Amino acid sequence: MPHLEDNVFHEPLSYLEEQGFEEDGYVVVKYIYSTDCSFCYYPVDIESQLTSLAGLLDDLFVLVIIETSEYPQEAAKYAVGGTIFKPTVRVEGISGGTHGYDMLYGGAISNKLMDGDIQADVAPLICNHSDYCDFKDNKVVKTAP
Repeated sequence: MPHLEDNVFHEPLSYLEEQGFEEDGYVVVKYIYSTDCSFCYYPVDIESQLTSLAGLLDDLFVLVIIETSEYPQEAAKYAVGGTIFKPTVRVEGISGGTHGYDMLYGGAISNKLMDGDIQADVAPLICNHSDYCDFKDNKVVKTAP
């Protein structure tokens, strides 16, 4: 499995890039948010915590951070009712999950993050979609396939 020097992207990846990362064993995590939403509930600094997690698990996943006003066409792919108002975290991978992805959307994020720890909520989803880690006893355990 290749190792990325920097696995955090602030612009959308092409379909081929995403596919390439997944074929190399990476899980793609997308954080889609809007700075224009004045009534959105952001219980924690999601971007900061996801970026920190990306640093800890740099050989397991690729983080793509998408601001909806900068990339409306990309954001529209994941919109509900044509518009995204609340933050979305989408975890994509080749293993597990009925559709090959798990999504935390809006209120679901708020409910899951009452403890303010997005890492504890997203890390198990990453391992669910990766052959390179398990999540046991609230910790990521790296494995070799």
